[in-house]
Amino acid sequence: MSTFVSQQFFEFMVLLYGGIVAAFVYDVLKLYQNKFKPQTFFLTFQDILYWIMTTSMVIYLLYYSSLGQIKGYMAVAFIAGCSIYKWILSKMIQTTMITIAGCLFAFLKRLKNILIFPIRNIIKMKNKKEEI
Repeated sequence: MSTFVSQQFFEFMVLLYGGIVAAFVYDVLKLYQNKFKPQTFFLTFQDILYWIMTTSMVIYLLYYSSLGQIKGYMAVAFIAGCSIYKWILSKMIQTTMITIAGCLFAFLKRLKNILIFPIRNIIKMKNKKEEI
């Protein structure tokens, strides 16, 4: 494979992976927003922050792969990466993230109860002593 073609293939793959990462981060953000239902101001702030980060990532990837040159197939690669993630990987990864988040929240809730239990008992014993 010639150097020119291999460079184009490298550029295409970098932007394809960039599209997959951007779609993944968007999925994580939407799952977070669906779970915690932030207020409109924070929702807008999170969306703006997402687009600033995504734009920064694309600019970095363009500079990394082609020294900032923009070519048509790079846009196609980024959109293809987003589409591949959305059509093929999104459901599986969302299900996995929801399962992991549920286990993590259950663990943290249990840990909180274990840590707070002695404090509650001390407070109850102190209140009983004061009543007597």
